[in-house]
Amino acid sequence: MPTRKTPTAEVLHQYSDFQSGFYFYPIPPKRNVYGFGVEQRYGTKLYSTYSLKYTRGTQGVIKSQFDYDKVQLLVSRPTPIWKIGTLRSTLKAGKIFGAAPLTVLTPTPVNQAYTLTPQAFALLDYYDFITDTYINGYFEHHFDGFIFNRIPFIKKAGLRSLAFARFAYGTLSDENRLANFSNIINYNAPERLYWEYGFGIENIGVGNFRFIRVDFVWRNDFNDVNGVRNPKFGIRVGILPTF
Repeated sequence: MPTRKTPTAEVLHQYSDFQSGFYFYPIPPKRNVYGFGVEQRYGTKLYSTYSLKYTRGTQGVIKSQFDYDKVQLLVSRPTPIWKIGTLRSTLKAGKIFGAAPLTVLTPTPVNQAYTLTPQAFALLDYYDFITDTYINGYFEHHFDGFIFNRIPFIKKAGLRSLAFARFAYGTLSDENRLANFSNIINYNAPERLYWEYGFGIENIGVGNFRFIRVDFVWRNDFNDVNGVRNPKFGIRVGILPTF
């Protein structure tokens, strides 16, 4: 459980939080669904997804010390672009009203491993950015052979190319900085837009087993977050089965 700390790192007390709320499950209005229960299957038609989540923190309930409201929204949309492939776009936004504990604030999602994690930033460290108001965007364009099919030996290998970009923007209020004061964590927010971009090669494998993808990632000049100089380039490898 997180603790609130003085500048000398002495623990004053532990805080608790009671939450209630509702969650609208992802709504895919144009998705084709076949069958029921464990035999349910989805069609191959592209569809958009929308979801909304609301969380309420109530002070005084089960010794909760915080009173806040948290709203989160997700919109995901695939867009076929003629013969050039498919652009997959996802936007996530959220806001906290009132003071909330660190566990409720929204760190910018990070993947420090050398493997791929969807909708996470590859060249940041955990807790580099913490926000209570944010919008993150993730964009991937899958060329589906539009480029590599024009190169004979690559076409024979069945490889596919993609390009991607993602950004993070957010703020952290003085109220939440004070409520979660610590001399261990520097509460930075991406008030100046942070982004990553790059390209990848997918459909790597043998025969019908082509689940491997390799990404080459760069970042903007947003360095020295929390006193650590992060790399400007990275390579990530993942196994991403699609059916």
